[in-house]
Amino acid sequence: MDEMKLTSKEKFSIEIHRMCLDENLNIVDAITEFCKRNGVDMEEVLPLMDKGMKEDVRVTAIKNRYVRGMKINELDI
Repeated sequence: MDEMKLTSKEKFSIEIHRMCLDENLNIVDAITEFCKRNGVDMEEVLPLMDKGMKEDVRVTAIKNRYVRGMKINELDI
């Protein structure tokens, strides 16, 4: 694992959002790709995710039907 990649919530957030913009990925795909590229497990990046990022992941997962049986209320978006 590259220690520079996993040093702070702020650096992690910046990297994930950069990947979203530069590579046209949604946040779930960007985090997954980050983990693959850096050889880390998803559980290792959970502590680096702030509340806003966790909510973005939740909304994206529901919107893209990564989670079965859940729907987003139109007013929640």
